[in-house]
Amino acid sequence: DGGAPVYVIPEDGSPVRAVEGGTSRLARLLAELLMSSDASGNLAVLRTPPGAAHFLASALDRAALHDIVGTIAGDDTIIVVARDPLTGKELASRLVALAAGTDTAATAQGEGHYVGRKTVSDRAILADERDPAR
Repeated sequence: DGGAPVYVIPEDGSPVRAVEGGTSRLARLLAELLMSSDASGNLAVLRTPPGAAHFLASALDRAALHDIVGTIAGDDTIIVVARDPLTGKELASRLVALAAGTDTAATAQGEGHYVGRKTVSDRAILADERDPAR
C-alpha cells in the first residue's frame, strides 16, 4: 500500500451520492482551487495547486451536475468528462463561470478565464513563482 492515495469504487458499485448544497460548495472550491483550465474534445482539463485535485474532483462528483459524466484526478490535474452534446471547452467555460459566480459562460481574455480579480492563468503564474520546483 505505501500510503499512496487511491480512487476506490464503493463496494456495492453504487455511484457517488450527491450532497445537498453541492453546487454552492463546488463554486466556493472552484474559486479557491482552480488555477487554469483547458479542453480537448469532450474533456475539460483543470489544474489545481499541488495536492488539491482529488479534493476538487470529489466536489465535482458530489455536485452531481448533469453536464459531467465523471472525473479522474491526479495530484494537481483533473480530467472532467463532458456529457454529450457538450464539449470540453463549453464545460470548462461553465466551471470557470461557476468559480467566478456568474450565470453566463465565462469570457476569455488572452489565455486566461476571469475568476475574481485575477485571471485563472495569472493565478497559475503566481503559483509557479511561489513553487520554483514546478
